[in-house]
Amino acid sequence: MKKVIIDTKTWKDRESAHESLKKELGFPEWYGMNADALYDLLTERDYSVTLCNTENARAAMGKEMDRILKVLRDAGALDKVFDGMPMGENLDKEILEAAEKWKKLEEMITPEAREKGLRQLLYKVGSKPEVGRGFRCLTGRQIRIGDDFRAGMDLLIRDEAPVTIGDRVRVGDRVMILTADPAEMDGTPALVRIGSDVRIGSGSVLLPGARLEDGALIPPGSVVR
Repeated sequence: MKKVIIDTKTWKDRESAHESLKKELGFPEWYGMNADALYDLLTERDYSVTLCNTENARAAMGKEMDRILKVLRDAGALDKVFDGMPMGENLDKEILEAAEKWKKLEEMITPEAREKGLRQLLYKVGSKPEVGRGFRCLTGRQIRIGDDFRAGMDLLIRDEAPVTIGDRVRVGDRVMILTADPAEMDGTPALVRIGSDVRIGSGSVLLPGARLEDGALIPPGSVVR
């Protein structure tokens, strides 16, 4: 079996998608660059295909993206689809590196130092972030936070998939944001998206795939699916 991970961030239309598939799957020069040709070549060999960063490709390509996914499924070649990037072979190392960073963050006192520490830990952080003591994340590399973010103590973010947070979001104490549930061993990670001007009450849990629209108010102790 040939296992392939394809980053779809370059997929803008049918042509760019098939160019990427041709390159990553090692198709011959005479590949027909269409759904029928894709199915024919996929069924000639045993493939296991993982697609990553599919959120933008879905938005740009619409039904054409659905068509390619259907072909991959019909050919028995599609393994997993990620909105972000799957955790790599160096996951244990990445988790340890992130742990060292949030341990250092815990020791920082001034707002300036804590902001700097947070920027070193997370993929993207907007202006004026404030995070209370006890912040934890898995790797930090798939967490994007907007401007004027404030969180209380003991915020936990498991970023097996992307977590995107808008502007002016307020989070209470002991909140968990999960893109994968450790209790579901075979569960596929799903991104969590939080809009702007959202309030999340203390003790709440956001489960994989949760979406909070702009201005959402989540009462304390809520479970959001």
